[in-house]
Amino acid sequence: MQDGVYGVAAGTLIRSGQTSSASYVGSALSTEAAREVDRHLTFSAAYTHFFAGSFLKESGPGEDVNYFSARGTYKF
Repeated sequence: MQDGVYGVAAGTLIRSGQTSSASYVGSALSTEAAREVDRHLTFSAAYTHFFAGSFLKESGPGEDVNYFSARGTYKF
């Protein structure tokens, strides 16, 4: 029996390893930019591209994923 990929918060099994003998899950490349407007307000944005590895491709749908986030922070 092979192990699998588990969720961080609940520790539940996300993807079983029973259909793959590979161990490489994948890798991610990220970049982030931030802009301080004044001493109270900051805006930031991040972009990540996840490259699916052989384990994800062999054990079910395993495709690359893009993720973008934007955030505004206001300090009192």
